[in-house]
Amino acid sequence: ADEAYPGFAEARNAFAGVAELKDLVERGRNIFNRNWDIGLLDEAATTYGTSERNAFRIGARDALLQTISMSQNPARQLTRSPEVIERLKTVFDQDELNNFLNAIEREGEFLRTRNQIIGGSQTFDKYMASQNMHQSVAALMFSATNPLGQYQAFAGIIEKLAKNQSEDAYKQGLILANDVLLNSNLSPEAVREALTSGNVRQLVAPIALSIWGKEQLPQSIKGALRGTTISEVSQLANQEMLAQEQAAVDRANEERVNDLLTNRL
Repeated sequence: ADEAYPGFAEARNAFAGVAELKDLVERGRNIFNRNWDIGLLDEAATTYGTSERNAFRIGARDALLQTISMSQNPARQLTRSPEVIERLKTVFDQDELNNFLNAIEREGEFLRTRNQIIGGSQTFDKYMASQNMHQSVAALMFSATNPLGQYQAFAGIIEKLAKNQSEDAYKQGLILANDVLLNSNLSPEAVREALTSGNVRQLVAPIALSIWGKEQLPQSIKGALRGTTISEVSQLANQEMLAQEQAAVDRANEERVNDLLTNRL
């Protein structure tokens, strides 16, 4: 039908059934099942449209993340075996595959660190943990789209990291730091070592750069990154956040006064 009727393939991609896509996600999660014949897998994949192929890839991503998070071996060692590559080639072009694996390896290592911070459980839902990590990153990045949000995001993380290590807030700070540093240029191994060994002070600068970027980093924060304790950084960040909040209130009041004057005139 795809060949006989122009536009049919596009329509099928756009309106593929939800149940079918869920089934393809589950098939993707089983892509590394040794009972699956590679030839049959490759043959089936050639019939997938864009929606089906993407659903299958989501399942393959889940399977790889679960493998990485449950193992102590480096992510790259787990994802670059000949068998894994051969199976993934059924749904990826070579360039796509390399980018996909690079992203999965990094995400998997950060997910493993998250698991270790939470308590090392091997029974929690890996798919939900991955979703939570991405939601956390998205929320942090969204909050950092304005000056006040940037100070709030930074102060919130650093304030938690400055707590006593026995407090729940400290563990929450470790998780937030791990999540926001997913988008940094630090290696996953360096982040894990710092977070799990308690050397969180060395991550303050990377956290600030992840939130503001090098060019937009405020001078006040830049100065605090040199030679101060994490408690001192937290105090300054909270002071700057309060100043930003007051400035936002002042701007709103000024706009309200201007609007009243304009309406009277």
